[in-house]
Amino acid sequence: MPELKETYADPQIHQRWEDVYRGNRRLDRLTDAILARALARVGLTGDALFLDAGCGIGAHTRRIAGHGHRCVGVDISPHVLRQAVRQSSSVRAGRICYAASALERLPFDRATFDVVHCRGVLMHIPDWGKALDNLCEVVKPGGCIIIIENNDRSLFARALLAARAVAGGRAHSRMVRTPGGVEFWSQENGRPFVVRMANIGELIRRLGANGFEARGRFGTSVLDVERIRAGWPRAAVIGLNHAAFAMGLPAGLCKGNVVIGRRRA
Repeated sequence: MPELKETYADPQIHQRWEDVYRGNRRLDRLTDAILARALARVGLTGDALFLDAGCGIGAHTRRIAGHGHRCVGVDISPHVLRQAVRQSSSVRAGRICYAASALERLPFDRATFDVVHCRGVLMHIPDWGKALDNLCEVVKPGGCIIIIENNDRSLFARALLAARAVAGGRAHSRMVRTPGGVEFWSQENGRPFVVRMANIGELIRRLGANGFEARGRFGTSVLDVERIRAGWPRAAVIGLNHAAFAMGLPAGLCKGNVVIGRRRA
């Protein structure tokens, strides 16, 4: 399967993601709360070594370091890693470093990291299974992996699929059903681009095949902020996602899902 390296090396796609997911204080607070809850489920004690897989400009890498851990950020795009290095210059020396690599062929030794964190990244990788296998391989025995993906059984996913059925052939992307979830293929500046709503059950099964046992699963959001860019509708969506997270809405109903696995010793 293609790695889509040229797609994700394009600075424009990263700028679009930054415009959507950064710069809103309330959304940042929700992101902080999601990471804090995941770390609490992992149950870390003391200094730990993290891998932030698909780190982009290093926003989550810096969050992890802010919790007192060391973190290696890895991304396929050298351009975005240069931004990550600049934005991380104020972080205490030795807490953060970066490496350029596709997740399908990581440059790290087996059992290197205490925790792997991968948020919203597998959904853009055609061969997500190979990428997940590689991430599992670099976790130490007794260590954990934190995966955050969209859920293809959520209320949002069901509504989206129903809307596409009504639209018929007028949709702007090509939908493909796979064992790993529902994929939507389109073009970004003339290059192939994929977004997947994951089959969470298959993701958990794959973790089990790699020697991981379930540590926890929880929902993060119910609606997609990317579809509403500004104004009071965006604020309302962020508020609704905050409320769903705070109430602990069942993960099966939620669009965003956190899955945590611990590698058997």
